[in-house]
Amino acid sequence: MIIQDKMPARIAHVYTQRLESLVSSERKAAVAGGDREDLDRVEISSEALTMQKSIEAAMAAEDVRWEKVMHLRQQIEQGKYAIPIHALAQRLLAEG
Repeated sequence: MIIQDKMPARIAHVYTQRLESLVSSERKAAVAGGDREDLDRVEISSEALTMQKSIEAAMAAEDVRWEKVMHLRQQIEQGKYAIPIHALAQRLLAEG
């Protein structure tokens, strides 16, 4: 699992850009057609709503060990995090 604190911001940025692009093209079409009702309409996809709820739930979770998360993030950003392959393999085999 890759833990990145910038992931929600990147997702929001991409989503915002896409939304702005769609709104801009719809606005241009509405103005050209003389239809002013469609200028202020915004639709959010069900996938975006699900993603937003998931991010909010993860951020509000009480069982998250934030100190450990921050330590792992720092290691990943510095390129010092190594996946403990043997421990991972043992856990996978034990769960099997």
